[in-house]
Amino acid sequence: MAYLHSTAIGSIDVPGCEGDPSKSPHGDGDLDHLPQACSHCGCLNQSSHDIIRNGTMNSVVLLGQYNFQPVYLKLKKQRYLCKHCRRTTVAVTPLTRRHCFISNAVKYVILEELAQMQSMTFIAQHLNVSTTTVIRQLKTYGDNLNPKSSCLPSHLTIDEFKSVKNVPGAMSCLLMNNATHQMVEILEGRTQLYLRAYFLRLSLEERRQVKTITMDRYSHTR
Repeated sequence: MAYLHSTAIGSIDVPGCEGDPSKSPHGDGDLDHLPQACSHCGCLNQSSHDIIRNGTMNSVVLLGQYNFQPVYLKLKKQRYLCKHCRRTTVAVTPLTRRHCFISNAVKYVILEELAQMQSMTFIAQHLNVSTTTVIRQLKTYGDNLNPKSSCLPSHLTIDEFKSVKNVPGAMSCLLMNNATHQMVEILEGRTQLYLRAYFLRLSLEERRQVKTITMDRYSHTR
């Protein structure tokens, strides 16, 4: 179990410059999590002859915002030395990923902001991160939004339905497997131009897997 001892975040009312941890609201914390085994050689930590504490490493983690100012956590991480392989490890925290100084909570907010109609520069300024960080989150999780390979069934059904108010058209489009009646994809638009742009993102080999297409007589999708 990891032990994190810190002061109350936000209790330090320090007005200051945006993005400067020394002049922004912050908290101090100590992270001490004695590992059960060495992450390098796998040796079990059974006594002080195996793994010992070996100094600390300081890091500054961006937690979020408070009163439109960035809030930081000045974290002192415990470092450990394995006496068998003579290699060191550092205590980890679920607040961030390894070797990262931006909390996971801030990254989740970035993903939510990316769903809105706003520039990535504005998101970066609003959340006190760099534009590169916003782009990195988009590339990391945006690949999940791309059509998956070999997702088109042999027998495809195309139908339109009324979905939500913020879609570009009056109706959305539903793609289904006509044999198993399982949903394949939901598209925001139902026009021929929107469908053409979607299917052209797929490879020609995958499109040729479709043998039959079932749809109604709506002229805009034919």
